[in-house]
Amino acid sequence: MARLCTVVAAPILLLACAGTGLEPPAPQPQSAPKPQASAEELTSYSVPQLEELCATQSAAACEELGDRVRFEKQKPAVGDSQSSEESGAVRAAALYLQACEGGRPTACAQLAAMLQTGEGLGVNLEQAEKFYDRACKGKVKLACVSLGVLLASQGRRLKEARSLLEQGCNAKHAPACAYLATLYYEGSGGPQNIDRAIELLGRACDANLMEACTMLGTVLERFLDDDAKAQQARRLFENSCNSGDSLGCAGLGRLLWSGAGGSKDEDRALSLWVRACDAGVGRACWDLANAHKQRKEDGAASRARSRACSLGIPEACTPSP
Repeated sequence: MARLCTVVAAPILLLACAGTGLEPPAPQPQSAPKPQASAEELTSYSVPQLEELCATQSAAACEELGDRVRFEKQKPAVGDSQSSEESGAVRAAALYLQACEGGRPTACAQLAAMLQTGEGLGVNLEQAEKFYDRACKGKVKLACVSLGVLLASQGRRLKEARSLLEQGCNAKHAPACAYLATLYYEGSGGPQNIDRAIELLGRACDANLMEACTMLGTVLERFLDDDAKAQQARRLFENSCNSGDSLGCAGLGRLLWSGAGGSKDEDRALSLWVRACDAGVGRACWDLANAHKQRKEDGAASRARSRACSLGIPEACTPSP
């Protein structure tokens, strides 16, 4: 079931660049100081103007130039021979780094996002965490949420992750609610609270985060002896499956096969499992293999079992009796 950057003094800058594919921006000739333009005014500046201002240590200009290079695929006018999208991303990251060094926490956040996703640089979660940390301390709220998501996904600093995600969820950030629900469900970073997890997943699902709808259906699936909850799980799986979520299709297949929460439909269950299995959901392949085995369809069962094994389902790799 979500997802920025930082800049420091010169020696730290060199360390931050190490292993990320970034190089600190080349020194530019200094010109006479000019009045600082606001971030809003800079949006109307040309690339050459931004280059000139960035070279005179305008952190805001460097950040705006980074945005142009990254999102508008424009190359800086001064000393730039790069042409590919990847080299443009590297240049944008270097500009964000310079801006972050100059005290622009939003630029730190942008760089962290690039390091988290590997955009032009390769994934470096350790550096992403540092830059999110810096941006969060600079009062960039979305950076705090992203830091919480990153920490939760890595199982690190979970108490702090809970606090950051709580703030993000209260600000109506659906992925924050979903990740926070996972921590409550597992009891990570604090006490376990299944009811709170269900509530948070409901909030994220209501915000149309389909992965959260699937997660909520999976939690409710634990209560198959409660018909109302089984019916709710079926509706959630149906909606997320119709929205293209393969895990939702796999979950709906389970309920259709068992008849929990509604009518039994084995043929549709098989069809949904095939769809999810083809999309790479290993558990769906395993369910499909067992269903074919019950039907004495040995060839189909063997193929589904092999696929499940290749997708990392350990029991599927054990020879069938």
